[in-house]
Amino acid sequence: MKVPLIVGLIFLSIVLFFGGGPDRDALYFRYWKDPGSVNTHIVEGDAGRLVALLQSSVLASFAFVLAPEQLIVTAGEMQSPRYNLPRAASRYIWRLIVLFMPSVLGIGVVCASNDPQLTAPGTARSPFIIAIKNAGIPVLDSIVNTLILLSAITAANAFLYSASRNLYSLAKAGNAPAIFKRCNRYGLPYHAVLITASLGCLAYLSL
Repeated sequence: MKVPLIVGLIFLSIVLFFGGGPDRDALYFRYWKDPGSVNTHIVEGDAGRLVALLQSSVLASFAFVLAPEQLIVTAGEMQSPRYNLPRAASRYIWRLIVLFMPSVLGIGVVCASNDPQLTAPGTARSPFIIAIKNAGIPVLDSIVNTLILLSAITAANAFLYSASRNLYSLAKAGNAPAIFKRCNRYGLPYHAVLITASLGCLAYLSL
């Protein structure tokens, strides 16, 4: 789900870049000139731009820092890990280069950094949603929001897997209650999965 979504958003960025939207407004690199490709943060001038770059790098790293860890966790239940783990790791690197870097470039092209909608509540502040609305494309914003929600569900599933297996490993090592190392006949640590899923519901308190 994520890959088709990202590919579609990259294609959308290209279309809007060349003025293929309903408004026929070719964006090119307009927003790189006004308000500029890099804003300042905390301080003004070049130092402020450097601070903004560092802060953005730190925030962006959270989206990718856990992916290698996910690979290691899944290796415990992976068939032929000596063969499949290096392949999965190399695919991860290529996805970063081929998918995420162009999508970040697309965000900088289709949405101005000072657009007031970026501070709006909810999913309306997504740069791609803002670009779709500014271009006057009907319905597409709702479709993209739906796909983003489905992608978030798959991400939640991955983290549920990782957290439950970590809890299972702690129980096996004697650092967590022994009940969490119980598995069903399929090897699923169901107690660890249930408690992890229950605690995950606390995330809804932030809504």
